[in-house]
Amino acid sequence: MNASLTPTQVTDLGTAVGKIAGLAARSLHESFPHLDLEQLVETFTRDSAIAMIGTCYLAGLDSGKTPGEAAADAGTTLIRAWADARLAARAELDQQGPTPRAWEVCYRDADSSPQVSKGHTTRAAADDVAAGLRAHGFTGVKVVPAFASPREALGYRNRHAARRATANADLTS
Repeated sequence: MNASLTPTQVTDLGTAVGKIAGLAARSLHESFPHLDLEQLVETFTRDSAIAMIGTCYLAGLDSGKTPGEAAADAGTTLIRAWADARLAARAELDQQGPTPRAWEVCYRDADSSPQVSKGHTTRAAADDVAAGLRAHGFTGVKVVPAFASPREALGYRNRHAARRATANADLTS
């Protein structure tokens, strides 16, 4: 930040930066109550956030904006940077896709009725059960992930379908 600030200006800047961080956190929490206010305040008062708010605020003042306009721009910049970081993290998680909480083994019994063996905590455990079922003559044996919601299951299937399509395209090109 600007090294030529007087001690009074530094104090005023610190007050302004703190108010901007607090107002941005409160604003987000009021708009999205599921966001934890304390965690937002903690995030917005980290060294990197404080430096960014101060830099944006001073740049606004240097460009002739009023303190209120400069504060609004700094707060908006902070919220946008936070939102962009959250979206990037969410996109990365979505790219990885949901992780199955358990595995299920689907198969058909001797009467060709569909059956499900649930609660296998690892893929290896489910594969062992599937191998045992195949050895005993059961048909249609397949290991599938178990998810908490249909949306997670759909995301998993879509992700794997996209991977298969990409792999097939790579093989044909």
